[in-house]
Amino acid sequence: MTNTPFPEMNVEKRESNTAHGIPEPNLTPTKITMELEKTMILNEQAKVDDPLEVKMWQDETLDILAEYIPFAVEHREIRTAVSNVMDMSSWKEVSEFVQDDECLEFFNMLLRYCKSEGQKHQREKDFIDGSGIGYVNAYTRRLKRTLEQCFDAKYYYKTPRPLVYIEEKFGLNLSLIANHVHPGHWSYPAGHGTKFLTAVEVINDVFHLDKRCYREALIAACVASMGRSGSLIHYPMDNLAGGVLTTLKEFQK
Repeated sequence: MTNTPFPEMNVEKRESNTAHGIPEPNLTPTKITMELEKTMILNEQAKVDDPLEVKMWQDETLDILAEYIPFAVEHREIRTAVSNVMDMSSWKEVSEFVQDDECLEFFNMLLRYCKSEGQKHQREKDFIDGSGIGYVNAYTRRLKRTLEQCFDAKYYYKTPRPLVYIEEKFGLNLSLIANHVHPGHWSYPAGHGTKFLTAVEVINDVFHLDKRCYREALIAACVASMGRSGSLIHYPMDNLAGGVLTTLKEFQK
């Protein structure tokens, strides 16, 4: 076994006695094997950089993404939503974006998208209190709560990262084929998915979104969340688990 210097699990470290309603992850050997297989596929296909759209979005990638999005979605809708909301045209771009994005970047993408689509504000506000900094403040206040709950759940379940699990279980160091190495906190649930879905929640609260824009925003958030698996950082099951922490109806029981 290689002694890989993976980060210690000490980022936002805490003693937690609650998962805030996030269901327990399925860590049976069969389930983990299936999750690892899908993670490996998403990581490998995030290396594809081809000018032909059909190769930039391979069907196997789109099938996995559609499997985890909690409502029926077509391949075409995934590609269109990512293009319209994120201005990206490939799985590689999405996966690279979520390697080191800043916390407000996806929210700002949603904000620009809603403004460009002429979506009406729930309440008319001036620039400062509205789309200038008012909506950003609303997002950061809400995100503070959902991320704290997300990290409570991480340290409650203490699910090992894919690379760590592979090394401990099989004695294999796959860090050289991973598109990125995970940060120093537990795997389930994913913080990125929590912040992207919280962004949709807040955008839906401050804008009167029509059905098409709401659907595109939500699909884009789900795909961006799954982008963490495109770097072997998260199992697919991690990425949307934080949706339970939002008020989005698609993630409520």
